[in-house]
Amino acid sequence: MQKSVIYFKRTLPEKVIQLLVSISNDAFNNREGKIVGNRESTYCLSYGGDESMYGCLQLGMLELEDNKDFLRCVCDWKWIDEEYPEENYSVWRIMEKSLKE
Repeated sequence: MQKSVIYFKRTLPEKVIQLLVSISNDAFNNREGKIVGNRESTYCLSYGGDESMYGCLQLGMLELEDNKDFLRCVCDWKWIDEEYPEENYSVWRIMEKSLKE
C-alpha cells in the first residue's frame, strides 16, 4: 500500500481542519480515481491505496501543491510505500520550498 499522509498545524481550529479535509478530498477525487481521506487524528489525514491508485495519489498531491493557502496550514507531509520502504520520503521538504518562492 502507498499513502500520502498530511499533518496540519496544531494551532488550527477544527472548522479550518474540516475545510482542509474537504479541499483534500476534492483533490484526491480526480480522473484517476477517488480516495477518501482517513483522519488518523485531529491533525493527521491520510490517503492510501494499492498500486492501481498510484495515479490518483499523485494527481491529488500535485493539485494540493498548487494551493498555497492549503500548504500554509501543513506542518509535515509524508509519502509512505509499505512495499518499498526505501522509497518513503518527506513530501513536505519539496512543497515547503514552493511557499518561499
